[in-house]
Amino acid sequence: MIDTLRFARRIEQAGLRRDQAEAIAEGFATEARDDFASKRDLDVLYRKLVATVALMLLANLGGVWGIVASYAARGPS
Repeated sequence: MIDTLRFARRIEQAGLRRDQAEAIAEGFATEARDDFASKRDLDVLYRKLVATVALMLLANLGGVWGIVASYAARGPS
């Protein structure tokens, strides 16, 4: 979330009038709201990624154990 008051003050300190600084800060905050990921968004994405990687590892591990089991079933050569 953007601190529009602090953002506007910084713009004002750079030389713009207060009304201009406030308009820029509000416009930026409004437009950025939909484009920036929140901490919650990132947390949900992280959890999905961890779950996907865990499933992939388990699937690969299952495949490895299947190969080992097939060799073990053959017995010594």
